[in-house]
Amino acid sequence: MRTMLCRGLILVTLVLILGACAAPTPLPGSPQVYADINSLTNCRELQETFDRAYDRMEGYPAGSDMWRTLWSYGKTADARMKAIGCYR
Repeated sequence: MRTMLCRGLILVTLVLILGACAAPTPLPGSPQVYADINSLTNCRELQETFDRAYDRMEGYPAGSDMWRTLWSYGKTADARMKAIGCYR
């Protein structure tokens, strides 16, 4: 009985681990927009991209598809600014 319980727990653990390693959820919106953001090297342009995304979010209901897309664009711009040292 105890062996079956241990095997069951191991199986559940493996399923959870493999599920966590599944392919990531694709980002919402246009892959080209993400590529454009990640190709920017000018901190001012990145900040403007970030600001524009967050300003446009206000026109959509929170949690809507467009709101999530714009939020993701802004988050990508923020990550790019961090990556190239805009916050020093």
